Amino acid sequence: MDPGGPVHCGLVVGLAGKFGSGKDTAAMLLQAAMPEMKWKCISFAYLVKATVATLTSTSLDVNMDDVGKQMVPRGFSDTLGTLQQKVGMAMREHIDRNVWVQAAFAHVQPGDNVLVTDFASPMSCWRFNRSGTAL
Repeated sequence: MDPGGPVHCGLVVGLAGKFGSGKDTAAMLLQAAMPEMKWKCISFAYLVKATVATLTSTSLDVNMDDVGKQMVPRGFSDTLGTLQQKVGMAMREHIDRNVWVQAAFAHVQPGDNVLVTDFASPMSCWRFNRSGTAL
């Protein structure tokens, strides 16, 4: 059994693409076109940015913004963007290589229809497949 326990989702739609390619916009359009699906949106990157926001006492908005990611928070020597990369990698290296996927699944209930706005790796797909969900 998976460490996070299997979650049997409803429909799962994974959006992949380069930075700025419109994944979030596509997710919003899909939600608007199919409101009856009551989509649960998941972003692995969002979880990393929220973690760094907590660690640095900065706002989530600043961590989400390209200009804000260049900011060096008080008490740190790296920019928010660099800290996001380091925290993301360190958590995968020291906790579990699927830690961000597992954290995202903590917010999914059985039967939820899920929109993943940043499928970036085969490991992300693998975790969803392990849940018994077809992509």
